[in-house]
Amino acid sequence: MTIVFNKRLPYRSLTEFFTLTIKGNPKNKKTYSVEFIFLKQNFTPLQGIKAEEAMRLVKINECQMEQVSMVSITLFSNVFEGLGTLQCQVSSKLDESVQPLISPSHRIPVALQPKVKGKLDILVGNGVIVPIIPKL
Repeated sequence: MTIVFNKRLPYRSLTEFFTLTIKGNPKNKKTYSVEFIFLKQNFTPLQGIKAEEAMRLVKINECQMEQVSMVSITLFSNVFEGLGTLQCQVSSKLDESVQPLISPSHRIPVALQPKVKGKLDILVGNGVIVPIIPKL
């Protein structure tokens, strides 16, 4: 049984799933004495990622996403311009047992209204959307 202090839940006893003690890391031959307690509950780990990287328990491979995305945009520029169409037929199936839900629309902030109107006008001009005028 482990007693854990959490900011939201003052003291709570948890059932341990299992406990593991590492005396050293066989990969880098360095000695560490670290005890890991694995719990069934979902909590934030107390072992920091920097300590795990220093002990070489984990390795983080970082990639340059900005460079990858810029290469993709330049190679396939025709995909990222204008409206696209799919080369195959797409169908969607709806579950008839689900009740439709009507949500109230949210007001657009006054500062954003010109931008939104401009974008909607572009979409109407391209035939993506059609304005709906309610009948009075």
